[in-house]
Amino acid sequence: MTISGILCQYRKKRPLKTTIALELLVVVFLFCANAFSQEQPSVLSPAQPQRSEIRDGKPKQFTIQLLADQTATVEVDQSEADVTLTSYDPAGNKMLEWGLPLGRVGNETILVVAQAAGNYRIDVSTGNRHALAGKFVIRVNEIRPTNEEDRVKHRAAAEITQLIGQVDRLKDNETVASYRKVVEIWQKVVELSKVKKDKVAEARALHSMGNVFLDFGEIQRALDVNLRVLQMWREQKNRRFELVVAGRIGNIWNQTGEYEKGLAINKDVLEIAREIGSKSNEALAIGNIGLSYLALGRPETAIAYFEKALPLYEELKIPLFEPQILNNLGRAHIALNNYTQGVKYLEDALDMQERVGYRIDSPPFYIVLGKLYLETGETDKAYQLFQTANSLANQTGTLRYAVQSLYYLALVERGRGNLAKAVEDLEIGLKLIEKIRGEIRNKDLRTGYFATVQNFYELYTDLLIERSRKEEKADDVELAFEMSERSRSRSLIDLLQEAKVDLKKGIEPRLLEKQRELNEEINNKYRIREALQTRNSTLKQVEEINEQIKELEIQAETLNVEIGQKNPRLADLRSATPATTRDIQGLLDDETVLLEYKLGSKRSFVWLVTQNSIEVFELPNRQNIEEKARLFYDLIVADKRNNLPRRLEVSKALSTILLAPVANQIAGKRIAIVADGVLQYAPFSALVSPTAKGRLLIETNEIVMLPSASVLGHLRANPVKAPQNGPTIAIFADPVFDAEDSRIAKGATAIEKNNALAGALHDFRFGQTLPRLLASRQEAKNISNLLSSDKAKVQMDFQASLKNIETADLR
Repeated sequence: MTISGILCQYRKKRPLKTTIALELLVVVFLFCANAFSQEQPSVLSPAQPQRSEIRDGKPKQFTIQLLADQTATVEVDQSEADVTLTSYDPAGNKMLEWGLPLGRVGNETILVVAQAAGNYRIDVSTGNRHALAGKFVIRVNEIRPTNEEDRVKHRAAAEITQLIGQVDRLKDNETVASYRKVVEIWQKVVELSKVKKDKVAEARALHSMGNVFLDFGEIQRALDVNLRVLQMWREQKNRRFELVVAGRIGNIWNQTGEYEKGLAINKDVLEIAREIGSKSNEALAIGNIGLSYLALGRPETAIAYFEKALPLYEELKIPLFEPQILNNLGRAHIALNNYTQGVKYLEDALDMQERVGYRIDSPPFYIVLGKLYLETGETDKAYQLFQTANSLANQTGTLRYAVQSLYYLALVERGRGNLAKAVEDLEIGLKLIEKIRGEIRNKDLRTGYFATVQNFYELYTDLLIERSRKEEKADDVELAFEMSERSRSRSLIDLLQEAKVDLKKGIEPRLLEKQRELNEEINNKYRIREALQTRNSTLKQVEEINEQIKELEIQAETLNVEIGQKNPRLADLRSATPATTRDIQGLLDDETVLLEYKLGSKRSFVWLVTQNSIEVFELPNRQNIEEKARLFYDLIVADKRNNLPRRLEVSKALSTILLAPVANQIAGKRIAIVADGVLQYAPFSALVSPTAKGRLLIETNEIVMLPSASVLGHLRANPVKAPQNGPTIAIFADPVFDAEDSRIAKGATAIEKNNALAGALHDFRFGQTLPRLLASRQEAKNISNLLSSDKAKVQMDFQASLKNIETADLR
């Protein structure tokens, strides 16, 4: 029976005075019970840290006694919680709220500036719906007389808090405009953090800004910011935050196709996370390692890592990451053809993600499940999922997801026979790809990103040719050719354009000197490491040198970013564009034809371009061509038995595929060939001629191999005049690659051998070597004999070095 029921019964049975007395007694009882049920604030004092825990979203309250014009520094170690601190004056008025959202890493510190004597209250709570509850430690670091700097810092903190509130509201909108505004706000927070003299707040604001750049697909800006933040955390010796940022840099490498780099970074993160006992960073690293293995085609290994990460996230109660792990598990099982299990994981992941409600990370969930439905023939379901992903990506400005969704929307439209809409979707996606590429300054990132979107160009080329045949649109053949050129030449032209930009012009000499010193120091460390690995060194010695190398490489990358920002001519890199069909035709004479190959997963193509015409011919798919091309290469290069009949048989078969469709047009002509994929290694000159029975192509045609026609056009359009006096040809030949090369002194120590090899012209990983290229020595002599001795500069042996080729005037 309830209290009110009991009182009603007593009203009926007892005199009025007794009833009133009883009611008063019950009220007093309820008031006291309620008072005792609420936790009383804990009293804080210097040098006496207190452990506590946030549960069920209820804040924990603490008090500190201060005199007028005193300031207390209160710090919370939030290694297991993401907290917000709020201070109140003795009258209960709110003074300041402080807390930067960045998860269970690092500490939060608040200044309590007392104007009057009394007890000041500090509430510790989870500040927003994404914040994490858990255990924390609170302490008073200092109580001192208030000075003007304390008041300035207090005002800056209040303004930062106000700005962060705006960030939360803008993120709830999840639109492109709102996220652009978020970047501006974080920049203001960075400046105010400098006023507050709070390096932690400054670094965390930059970190959040970097996250926004990454979501927008602005990969270069994300990398720049994260490298800067990584350096800041290392200077502060904050290993927890260092791990978070290092993991993010690993993700950037993953997104640009540099999976091996991403894997190496996240393995380092995992090792340090376990060393310092950071469960959240351990979970993140394990999940990221799984992603790298999945991208590298090792789904079984990826599943093992994902299954380790999932219980860690469940234990840590981090709902934002659980759906991502489920999604990745689904993808890995699909890669192993475990469709039933894969679908279950993917559907669970999407359901959980929708319940979490964080839309900026949602598009890939729809894309992955849509791909599966597309493969199993459920086209309408797939289309709806791709449309949802594209809509979310456009709302939130996540360009990379917009590009992916447009690719799959185009595939669906093609299957429905709607070629015009498929081409339209791809054209929108190509503009986004160029936008992302244009914002990446680092050439490795730029090339890596471009490699991840080649399927876009392949599908677009294929669709244009299909449309040209169905609708007899001759312009589509030209456009498809230009797209093929763009897909192969974009990165090459970037590199050529970058080579023509004087990176040193206008740069402070001190920066260039620092760059030189860093590069030298890195090279020396590599030599030391290789020397250590050639003798019985301890694991600790090798690990120490690895740490030193990593530190120097981060410094070098940060410096390169600074140098790049101070050279406005780097903007020229964005203006270089591949040539048009008309441009390329202008490079040809009436005796020359251009053959350009494009390998595709379903079918391949070869364009035949002359001064006045362009035609396209269909070839078998990539797999069919590559199998024969690899076999031909092996027979030419690696066959020790010199099996001539077999070699001619394969040569003829490959010639039938690659040259027979254009046999009539190439008879007696000079052929400029732009190969694709593995065809770049196939010796075309050794193919059987399709026009003269029993003869090789080299016997019937002059052959010129080109990386792309646009590159040739770019070189001709941007000539660099050679000096009037001095050599007109530079030859580097027969370098020293191998530590056992006879040209290295007998009895040389490991360090002496490595010093001898330090400038070798190769880019191989440690432990790999190349055999001596002895024939190149004779080739160099034969070429130099065509000119007078003052016109040929020949460098061989140790002189054929990276240093000499970088410092030579190669105009």
